[in-house]
Amino acid sequence: MKNADQIIVLDHGRVHAIGIYNGLLTTSELYRELAHHQLIAAPN
Repeated sequence: MKNADQIIVLDHGRVHAIGIYNGLLTTSELYRELAHHQLIAAPN
């Protein structure tokens, strides 16, 4: 996702935020939580 041109964050079927990885990390708490959980769950 770090290299995506655009990321759309959905929450219960509604658009919560739109942006790029670094921008969403600073503006969307929901995206930060999702990204954090993906990093924790990622295999080594």
